[in-house]
Amino acid sequence: MPTVNSPSLVLIQQTVDTADVTLEVSYVGVFSPLERHLATHGLVFEEHISIIGEDMGVAADLTLHTLPPESIDVSAGTAPLRIQRRRTVVVRRESLDEDRGLMGHDEIDARIDILAIGLPSAIVTAMTPELSLSSDVTTDE
Repeated sequence: MPTVNSPSLVLIQQTVDTADVTLEVSYVGVFSPLERHLATHGLVFEEHISIIGEDMGVAADLTLHTLPPESIDVSAGTAPLRIQRRRTVVVRRESLDEDRGLMGHDEIDARIDILAIGLPSAIVTAMTPELSLSSDVTTDE
């Protein structure tokens, strides 16, 4: 799978008299020669970015914003391909309050996923019926 190098999240205040901020997510996607070959034969790579609220003491982090998915154009070639990516979204500053009104600083980060569309995303597993080892063992006769 492709790798993500140098991920960065920057918050840019629009103006003093607006409550809007710009979030800028940037990174370098690195695609292997095999991934480049597969892309030229129909495999599509898609970028998914979520802005996550990191709230210490809470079991699950909050997804505050999700950017629309975007395809990444991967060209043919025999060497690794480095693609510089940069995405921005304008949001209300108050929407980044992951503490939901509690005192303290808001901590956010961005989750960057590059998905290979058309490939299985998980290993398929199957379970057999439960075997109880507390009963007598039977044999085929």
